Amino acid sequence: TEAEQKLRVSEHDLGERIKELNCLYGISQLVEKHEVSHKEIILGTLELMPPAWQFPEVTCARITYDKQLYKTENFKETEWKLATQVEVNEKLMEIEVYYLEDNPFLKEEINLINDIGKRLKVIFEQMEAEQKLKESEEKLKKLNLELEQRIEERTKDLKESEQRYRELYEDAPNAYFTIKPDKSIKSYNKAAVELLGYNSKEILTMKVFDLYYNSPLGLQKAKKLFKQFLKGKKIQDEEIQMKHKNGNPLWTSLTVKPVRNQKGEVVESRSMVINITERKRTEELILEENKKLAELNQIKNNLIIRSSFEFKNPLTAICSASEILLSGYKNDLDESAKNLLKIINKGGKRLNNVLTRLTEISSIKSKNKLKIKFSNLTKIIQECINELSYIALEREQFLNVLIDENVYLYLDSLKIKQVITEIILNALHNTPTKGMISIDLQQYSDFINVIIKDTGVGFKAEEKLVIFKEFGKIERYGKEMDIVTDGIGMGLYFSKEIIDLHGGKIWLESEGKYKGSVFIIQLPITKGKKLIKIV
Repeated sequence: TEAEQKLRVSEHDLGERIKELNCLYGISQLVEKHEVSHKEIILGTLELMPPAWQFPEVTCARITYDKQLYKTENFKETEWKLATQVEVNEKLMEIEVYYLEDNPFLKEEINLINDIGKRLKVIFEQMEAEQKLKESEEKLKKLNLELEQRIEERTKDLKESEQRYRELYEDAPNAYFTIKPDKSIKSYNKAAVELLGYNSKEILTMKVFDLYYNSPLGLQKAKKLFKQFLKGKKIQDEEIQMKHKNGNPLWTSLTVKPVRNQKGEVVESRSMVINITERKRTEELILEENKKLAELNQIKNNLIIRSSFEFKNPLTAICSASEILLSGYKNDLDESAKNLLKIINKGGKRLNNVLTRLTEISSIKSKNKLKIKFSNLTKIIQECINELSYIALEREQFLNVLIDENVYLYLDSLKIKQVITEIILNALHNTPTKGMISIDLQQYSDFINVIIKDTGVGFKAEEKLVIFKEFGKIERYGKEMDIVTDGIGMGLYFSKEIIDLHGGKIWLESEGKYKGSVFIIQLPITKGKKLIKIV
C-alpha cells in the first residue's frame, strides 16, 4: 500500500541518517584514544566515511592535509566527485569522496562531508590548543615552584610573570564579535577589547552601532551592511570606520558570516575585524606624494616648453643664416666651407626637430585638450603621403595607397596627421631601398583601423616591448642595412599618447628581424555620432 511504501522510504532515509550520525560519532570517538595523532584520526575517518554513503561498496575517499595525502585502499579518481575544503590552523584540508560508478550524491551527503570537515577542523584545532595549554601549564608549574621559594621578595615579579603567560592563551590576533539580530553584542575576544579601548563591562552594555564612527563610511555604512546580514548575506572584507573609545575613527576591514538555525533564520553573526588604519594612512600619504609628483612633473613640462621656445629663436637664426650662405654665397665658398655649413644647417634642423618633439610631448603630458572636429581622415592620410613622397622618391621606395573612399571621423586632425606622418616616416626610414610601404583603411561598426605596412627591417620580440615607451629608440647598426637611424626615440611614444587621448589604440605586429612591420592605428567612432562614408 501507499502507507507501507512511505514507511519503507522513511525507514530507508532514517537508516541513511543513522549511518551519517554513526560516521560523525565515530570521528568524535577517535579523539578519545590517548595521545592520538593527526594521521591516526585521518585514517580512522577514512575508514568511517564509505559506510556513511548510500553505496559504500563503490565509495572511496581521500583527505589532503598539510601537503600529505591519505586515502582508502580502493581509492580512484572518477567523474562522480563530492569535495569540501576547510582551513585548519592556517593549513588547508581537502576532503574528497568519489563513487566508482555513476551514482547521484544526496543533499544530506553534501552536508555530511561539510560536517566532517568542520568536525576535523574543531578536533585538530582543539588538539593543538590543548598541546599549547599543556606546554604552558608545565611552564607555569615550573614558574610557580620558583615563585613559591621566593614569594616574599618576588611578589611583583610573580604578577608580571603570570600576566606574560596568560597572553599565551589569548585567541586570534584579529578582533572577533558575535552579534545578535537585535544589535546586542553576545561575545568578543581580547583583541576586540584592545582594538576599541572599551573594557569588558562597557562592551556588553553597548549595541553594535555604538562601535561605529558617525560618518558615511562608518555608521551609515554599518546600517546598510547590518540589513544585508539580517537577510543572510555574507559580508567580505568591507572597509568601514569603527570608533575607538576616545572618539577617534579606526579604519577596519569587516567580514561577517551569518549563522542560521535549523529553520534557516539568522540568529547571530561571526564577525571578524582587522585594523587597517595604518594601511589607510599609508595610502593617503601615497596619494599626497603622487599629487606632489604630478605638480613637479607639470613644472618640468612647463620648463621644457619655455626652454624650447628660448632655444628655437637662435636655432632658427642659425638654420636661416646657413641656408642663406649656402644659396647666396655658394660661389664664394670653397668645398670645405660648404660642407661645414651643410653640417651646421643639418644639425640645427635636427636639434630644432628634437625641441619641437619635446614641446609636443610636454604639451601632451600637460593634458592639453584635443581640438576635436568632424574631419576627413582619408584627406589627412593623403596629405601625409604627399608631404613624404619626396623621401620615398629619394630612397627609390614604392608607396602603395589602398584607400578609394573618403572617411569622416571626429578627431583632432592636426594631432592625427602628426601621428600618421610619424608612422609613415618610421616605415620609410626603416625600409631599405626598393622596399614597399602600403597604407590601408579598415572600417568596422565601432572603430576604424589605419594600417601602415612595410617590408623593412622588422622588430624582434624584445624590441616590440619598448618601441612605444619614452626614449624607446631601437639602435640599428650597419650601413649595409640602408636605413635612417636619426631620432631620439620619442616619435612612437608621442604617437601612442595622442591615440590614447582619442580613446584609441596603436600597436605593432612583426614576425621578427628583416621580416617587415605592420603598425595599426585604431580610432573609435564617437558614440552617438555615426561614421559617414562618401564613395
